[in-house]
Amino acid sequence: LLSDHGQSPGETFAGRYGLTLKDLVRAGCGLPVPRRARGTHSASEARDAVRIALHRPPAEVEPEAEHPARRSEPIVLASGNLGLVSFPDIEGRASR
Repeated sequence: LLSDHGQSPGETFAGRYGLTLKDLVRAGCGLPVPRRARGTHSASEARDAVRIALHRPPAEVEPEAEHPARRSEPIVLASGNLGLVSFPDIEGRASR
């Protein structure tokens, strides 16, 4: 859960970083994001911040399985100054 503990008017997440919160989470999970979310300087910074928070190196490359299992995508809800991110494939609390 993300919060700035205030309802101050200001830029939206997409306006500030050049991509939506959903696109940021998808990029941090190694999922595809729309072309518009890949090309901005601030989007690159935001993706790097997510990778650091997830303890992943920026250039991490995982070998692909022969037939990888289909995984659920993260659920991202944004409302005002709050963001809720849920990972259906992770049981319990996702602290790392």
